[in-house]
Amino acid sequence: MTRTTITRTIEAPVEAVFEAVADISNFARAVPDIARVEFLTESRVGVGSRFRETRVMRGREASTVLEVTEYVRNERVRLVADAGGTVWDSLSTVVGAGEDGRRARLELVTVRDRGLAGLRAVGAGSHLGDTTVVRSRGPGMWGATADLVPEVSIGELEGPDEYLFGIVGSIAVDDDRAVYVLDTQAQHVRVFDSTGTYVETLGRRGEGPAELSRGEAIAMLPDGRLLVRDPANMRIQVFGPGPGETDDWRYNSRNHFTDAPLDTDSRGRAYLAARTWPRAMRPTMMPRS
Repeated sequence: MTRTTITRTIEAPVEAVFEAVADISNFARAVPDIARVEFLTESRVGVGSRFRETRVMRGREASTVLEVTEYVRNERVRLVADAGGTVWDSLSTVVGAGEDGRRARLELVTVRDRGLAGLRAVGAGSHLGDTTVVRSRGPGMWGATADLVPEVSIGELEGPDEYLFGIVGSIAVDDDRAVYVLDTQAQHVRVFDSTGTYVETLGRRGEGPAELSRGEAIAMLPDGRLLVRDPANMRIQVFGPGPGETDDWRYNSRNHFTDAPLDTDSRGRAYLAARTWPRAMRPTMMPRS
């Protein structure tokens, strides 16, 4: 977990400073790296508002979905994003800094945490990808505190190659509690059973069948197939459901790379966000022979 705190005193009233940090529609004008902001909810203000922020990084566009999880007008606003397995939690607080009301102190606290990706509550009844998140404001069912006990640990600092990771970019779990880990440095997916024991490796770096050039996110379908989004090869690579079975679903990525998760639904569809071509890809579009 990494925590960063920035504090600034600004020659402007509290109301103006809060509007600058909380008005989502102004982000693209306030931050040069932000190319555009697209709202994903009807609400554009307050808790539950969700939007996609696209930045230009090293000449390429990268998009992240954020949600407002706390909003007290002229006081504080909190934005949370689950970006490719890393949770970004940013809280901006504004208070008066002078008796004349013409100055304000802005404090921005950002917490970056890979360990809580997909588990952190981001708002009552809100969504993170295809997961509905509920925040309880009452007393917890386990009392004041609860201790989390690890059940399985996968990965070692030293040991067999199967347990050494370069960069863990995305993780998926199937109905049998098998764990799929996308190593974006090696460009393959390693499979472990429910006890954390290595089973097999899916894919390898390349541009041929069942190979990955820039796999960036994975997800499971209800029938047990594993999907890998690979914009460099302009396809979703499909593994399974049977041993050795593969397929690929082509799409025009338009060089759109993102650390956003790969979303699927109960009907077996995968959702993509290309620059100008959002679409839902259905398994029935690529029937298995």
